[in-house]
Amino acid sequence: MDSGKPKTLAERIRDAGTSGAKIEDVLQTDQRVLARITDGIYRQPASALRELIANAYDADASQVVIETDPPRFDRMIIRDDGSGMSVETLAYVLQHIGGSLKRTAQGAKLDVTSSSNASLSPGGRKLIGKIGIGLFSVAQLTPHFQVITKTKGEKTRRIADIILAPEDAERALAERGGDTELKTGTVRIWSVPATDVESHGTEIVLMDLRPQTKELLRSQARWAALRPSPEGAQENWMPTATVEPVFHIGGLDYSTKRTISLPASLPWKSSDSPTQKFKKLVDGVRAQTATNPNPELEQVLDNYLRLIWTLSLALPSRYVDQHPFDLDAKSGLDFFAISNDAKGQASELALQGNAQVRSLMGLSSPADFEDTEFKVLIDGVQLLRPLKFGRAKESTHAMSRDLLFVGKCAPDLSKIPEEYRGGNLSFEAYLYWSPKIVPKDHNGVLVRLKGASGTLFDPTFMGYQVSEQTRLKQLTAEIFVHEGLEGALNIDRESFNYASIHYQFISRWLHGAIRQFANRQKLISGKLLSEKKEKIGQQLDEKLQRAAESAWEDARGENAEAPPEIVFGDDDKQVLERRAAGAPAFTRSAVLKASQKGKGKKLPADLEPRLRAIALVLQAYGVFDNMQYAMQEKLIGEIGRIITTEASDGD
Repeated sequence: MDSGKPKTLAERIRDAGTSGAKIEDVLQTDQRVLARITDGIYRQPASALRELIANAYDADASQVVIETDPPRFDRMIIRDDGSGMSVETLAYVLQHIGGSLKRTAQGAKLDVTSSSNASLSPGGRKLIGKIGIGLFSVAQLTPHFQVITKTKGEKTRRIADIILAPEDAERALAERGGDTELKTGTVRIWSVPATDVESHGTEIVLMDLRPQTKELLRSQARWAALRPSPEGAQENWMPTATVEPVFHIGGLDYSTKRTISLPASLPWKSSDSPTQKFKKLVDGVRAQTATNPNPELEQVLDNYLRLIWTLSLALPSRYVDQHPFDLDAKSGLDFFAISNDAKGQASELALQGNAQVRSLMGLSSPADFEDTEFKVLIDGVQLLRPLKFGRAKESTHAMSRDLLFVGKCAPDLSKIPEEYRGGNLSFEAYLYWSPKIVPKDHNGVLVRLKGASGTLFDPTFMGYQVSEQTRLKQLTAEIFVHEGLEGALNIDRESFNYASIHYQFISRWLHGAIRQFANRQKLISGKLLSEKKEKIGQQLDEKLQRAAESAWEDARGENAEAPPEIVFGDDDKQVLERRAAGAPAFTRSAVLKASQKGKGKKLPADLEPRLRAIALVLQAYGVFDNMQYAMQEKLIGEIGRIITTEASDGD
């Protein structure tokens, strides 16, 4: 018996079965979500793709495959092998587009979250998505897309054809003002039979990418400046300093926008494996130091390859070589532990054998995903974190070894009222120093929440105010937040609320860590400089001594007695004993006082060995034979004064 109650969208989809009948519905969202979305929070294609990849990760996918059709970029496909969406889940998402099931009781009912913990996926992963506007993010790329999804064990695959029109909702909001639910587009849904019963996952097809999206991915403005068309040569507005990227995906013919007229320049071969391709991309960027002292990604890569690089920094994936916490004594770095005390100093870590920083410090990152198989491939390139630890090339820097400072902190925030502190906070971090950070874009600090990041490297190091310009430019850092800070993440997932207690604590901790790093690096540099000066001084002493001995031999003949040792003594007793033995000896204070006469400047460190050599030459030629000791000291002192006199002294 028909109760007269309207059928839900899920019921309508089920009733249609696999007949191919299309169910049509209106997409709606509330004012709050619309206001956020229409701000254009996703400014780059990488940002929208990052959100879709995050959704796949939270759906327990082991692999995401993205096809972008370069260099045309007419449409994109994002395919994952996650859990897929049931009829009820799909219906909910479409009817609450921009809303989120994650971290809610409703999420567990629809198998979006774990039944025992709403902050975990059904498979036990810590959720990295939060805001729930992944589908809306694609509106920045295209208004028209399809969602094709299937769950394991089902014999049906569902297809939702979506056309978003948030501008219509904006107009309605302006006209009516009071609506809490606003139309944001339309959707047609149908189901088809599926013979691959055990398969599961979701595929999102972005149709008819927006012209501005295509132009951006094609680096069209850059190429127009470098190779202007005959018609547009006079309209070129790009700066003349525009340089051709070293690596790029190629370009299209001006007229048709279909034919590839500029061949791609890529660092890999088509026959390379997905991981080899990415590693060659990283090595290709690092190799630019041979011709560019400070290579930047914008100079080296076109927009498409920079999109790949940006996504690789954001994802919960493995490092291109190894995690910095897995480095050991054989890595050629010096290791230090960061103190959590307000006035503490970093202590040196002595790694023995194969011991790693991780075990010595009890560090867990990247525990959130190290046991999880999660791969992302874009056009046959597997994304890895493009961070390597070790110098891109040999350096002439006095410090021959790079430095890695590591630390962890779980502060007691119980004294702060719960409504302000936002829960507990725990994190781990490293600061890596090298004479040159390659690429330059990696200079700064990058914050990861549960292995993922929407931010790029912050070159201000969270507003560090102390003037350490040279050292800061040689520093890169990552902070791995295991608990907390999520409340400080802004809607764009690419910035933080600076007023957050968690953000403020982490920034203070980071600034203290930088202070410890700077102090330690100064000590090491100072020691190396002293050793270098001492070594240079010893080498100079030897050269001066050889030159003076040669003069002795010239003056006295080859068969003469060995040249005496010229002594500068600190006390009269030592000097008198040397003189009594018939050897030239001078009181150091008397000689240097005479050399300093009329000067307020510090005497050069190499003055004494030079004066000793001169004294030996004077002795060789008998200048001191009939000269009083006091006069000898005065003569050597006057010579010293002449040696150290400069044109600006005015003497």
